[in-house]
Amino acid sequence: MREQVGRCFEVDGFPVENPAREDGSSPFSPVMAGGASARLASLVGQEELLELAARTAAAVGEVVRRLGAGNRPHAPIEIN
Repeated sequence: MREQVGRCFEVDGFPVENPAREDGSSPFSPVMAGGASARLASLVGQEELLELAARTAAAVGEVVRRLGAGNRPHAPIEIN
């Protein structure tokens, strides 16, 4: 479901297994001119927004797990 709220969109659902853009570029790759040299990321479509939310939720879960196991708030977390 996609609902426009102001200039933003809200989506719900589940991320796809192998996210890909119609043009063949990688998810989150920059779409603006000069974006690659500026190391920018871009969200194109609801699938990428859902994928970002899923990755963020996984990272938050890892932080909570680590905080409960010795309270190490500055431990690096790798996100794949």
